[in-house]
Amino acid sequence: VREWVARAAVTEELLVARSGEEVVGFVGFELDRNGYERDRTRGTVSNLFVVPGRRGEGIGTELLDAAEEALREAGADAVALEALADNDLARDFYADRGYEPHRVELTKPLAESDTHS
Repeated sequence: VREWVARAAVTEELLVARSGEEVVGFVGFELDRNGYERDRTRGTVSNLFVVPGRRGEGIGTELLDAAEEALREAGADAVALEALADNDLARDFYADRGYEPHRVELTKPLAESDTHS
């Protein structure tokens, strides 16, 4: 986490919300710099976090809006983000702001005793 925060701070891809001296939230974002071509320039929002006791105050909305604006100014014409499948609050938050499912990621733990023929 420290490495990500340091990189994001240096590249100006991290926004922090404060209330006085208290950090109440943050968001990381970047232009998608993958090596394959796409028909759009996509930005990615990552690690949107608001302190649990401060949720519902509009902090997450302001952080997301600011990240989207920064990505728009950097040339992005679409934004992608991820939410955990069982995090209904986050998924509802993003849906209320116009985000729609695009891709479903499936994961499976690999244990030695978990083999299928």
